[in-house]
Amino acid sequence: MNKNCFFSNAFKYVEQEGSSPLENFLTESFVFVLKYLIDRFPCDAISILNLFGIKITDTSQLKVIKLETQKTFYAPHDFCDENKIPIEDKRMKDARPDIVIYQSKKPTVIEVKVEACLNSYKLKDRAPIDQIDFYENIKGIKAVYTLSKHFIDKNNFSNKVRWFQIYEKLNNNKSFVVKEFCNFLSENNMGERKMIREKDIDVLNTVDALTSLIKNAWERTNIKKMKLNLSPCITSREFGYYLMRKEERASATKEYPHFIGINISEKEDYKDAILYLINTIPSKKIIDKFEEFDDNGWYVLKEVIKLKDLVKLKDIDKQEKKLADWLKNNVVPVL
Repeated sequence: MNKNCFFSNAFKYVEQEGSSPLENFLTESFVFVLKYLIDRFPCDAISILNLFGIKITDTSQLKVIKLETQKTFYAPHDFCDENKIPIEDKRMKDARPDIVIYQSKKPTVIEVKVEACLNSYKLKDRAPIDQIDFYENIKGIKAVYTLSKHFIDKNNFSNKVRWFQIYEKLNNNKSFVVKEFCNFLSENNMGERKMIREKDIDVLNTVDALTSLIKNAWERTNIKKMKLNLSPCITSREFGYYLMRKEERASATKEYPHFIGINISEKEDYKDAILYLINTIPSKKIIDKFEEFDDNGWYVLKEVIKLKDLVKLKDIDKQEKKLADWLKNNVVPVL
């Protein structure tokens, strides 16, 4: 087996009990992407390596960079401590940092964390030490870094890199491979961080206004066979309600065939948000009114309302009427 093959390395973690699948998979994926960057996008590779204290001034210097995962460093034989720190923890017979980067004979090691904290090890007649202290005591290691989802709270240790920094460095790269990796980071809450701004403080009033507008327009339309599930669905780019038959009771585990609400496309600005209806695969009778929404069997009604058009109507009655007319003329016929 090729020990440097991403797919082989990643696959071995799939059914490995006691491991951290996401952490291990992310480690192998990151090294795979970094190797890809070195080969295809050297400037981006340099930008990433700089985060880990590896200073490269010319792309030709990337030729000497060597990357490994789960490399073994034996202990306590390689400890530089004169007293040879006595080890009682069996896990410390050898050290296996997640990532090792060679620029010279002395490597930089990286401990990868997603949800887990640093491991702690027992020492004979001494206070326990964590992985960082352990690695820093191994002879021949140039520097120790952490690459984590959350902030590593450790005094007198500054070599901390966060996954969102990797995302920020790579997010503008147009490569399919890199974009897929960035999407993976984003899906696991390791992508772009967003700071609340003064204009965001009124967000609760905005949600309240949307709730009121949708409910009142719905009641105004007097849709007899359907009702809104009283619990709204809120995600980073959606807000709205699942629709259910009037005789049905709401259930947290129930799958509803219709959803009505606000959607903000990732490719568009928030000002281009739309009010729409999505449906599971519509019948042949009404399929021409829908277009495919995603690969999960959802379709979106072609007739939508742009929120900015509603905002232009300064009168609340006019806003409700416009929305009610949309419900009556476009939504009701397909329910």
